[in-house]
Amino acid sequence: MTSRFVSIDLEMANNNLSSICQLGIVVYENFEIISQWETLVNPLTDFGFYQTQVHGITKEQVQLAPTLPELRDQIINTIKGQVVSSYGMNDLYSLAGNFALPKCTWMDASKVTKAVWPHLGKGKSSLRGACEANDIIISNHHNALDDAIALGSLINCAMRNNAFSL
Repeated sequence: MTSRFVSIDLEMANNNLSSICQLGIVVYENFEIISQWETLVNPLTDFGFYQTQVHGITKEQVQLAPTLPELRDQIINTIKGQVVSSYGMNDLYSLAGNFALPKCTWMDASKVTKAVWPHLGKGKSSLRGACEANDIIISNHHNALDDAIALGSLINCAMRNNAFSL
């Protein structure tokens, strides 16, 4: 049984899914983190008030950050041929709306959560709720790397409990 997968989380600058302003990617193998990276991203667009309130990232903070086209090859090399997990499908749509994705298997972890822990019910099946129910700490929720780590921990929890297999 393979347990290698990539967990990814993105933060957006505004309501447009192409406005990525932070990226967190974690590669897990045999239930352990084997690599991780995060970066701010200059989305070359304005920031929405709501989004900034949620994640705390401002336009000023990303002025010197790389743009998504500058990060494209690194992202592609990390996810190519892998099982890639995100919580919901917005991260997939966001990346796919910016560049052609390589061949990989995309997994919606929110569906895994609902299948493995159906008792969580509405309101507790969010990433935060599912992590809390499984004693997984998100050190800084809405930080892309911290959310990607928590997401990976949640997938590992499901696999360790033999409730889920990649």
